[in-house]
Amino acid sequence: MLKLKKLQEKKRQEQQMLESTTSSSSSSSSTGSTRVFPAKIRIERDFKELKSLPRTVTITFPIEDDKMNFNIIVKPNSGFYKGGIFKFAVNINDNYPIDPPKVKCVPKIYHPNIDLQGNVCLNILREEWSPALDMYNVIMGLVVLFNEPNPSDPLNKEAANTLSKDISKFQRNVKESMKGYYVLDEKYDDVIHY
Repeated sequence: MLKLKKLQEKKRQEQQMLESTTSSSSSSSSTGSTRVFPAKIRIERDFKELKSLPRTVTITFPIEDDKMNFNIIVKPNSGFYKGGIFKFAVNINDNYPIDPPKVKCVPKIYHPNIDLQGNVCLNILREEWSPALDMYNVIMGLVVLFNEPNPSDPLNKEAANTLSKDISKFQRNVKESMKGYYVLDEKYDDVIHY
């Protein structure tokens, strides 16, 4: 709790410094300046620190120079999801890092911890989020979801039950779904040729 208070105080000081810089620059300029939010400063820092990403992860920016909305692409090279290409849309709000990033899986996939609407069940994106975490932690959490799907904390209960009771059936379902086929009357997106 003490660490969180220190982080909040540091963010408050950064905000005050930023506001004083912004107000002095706008008073000296007739054209004005756009305000830079602390969230933008923090996400820029997070990206600068992303030096050692696994080769199975790529980050793309659909809108140039918009670091608040980007994609994380995970291409597992082992496990049930090997050979798939999984894109996650990430949105950073102005209250980051106090608020966690919003992460959605773009293709419809068969996974115990990702529902059919793309919501992701990852503890660091919910109750275990802390401003001390950064985008590297989020990215590594997504990688772990594909290496070690967690049936005990599911969003897709059918996939979780199958993984718990019949691993070979789960593996067949994953392979079929990754090709864009139906699994239990639900059509999934082809993530192999994505």
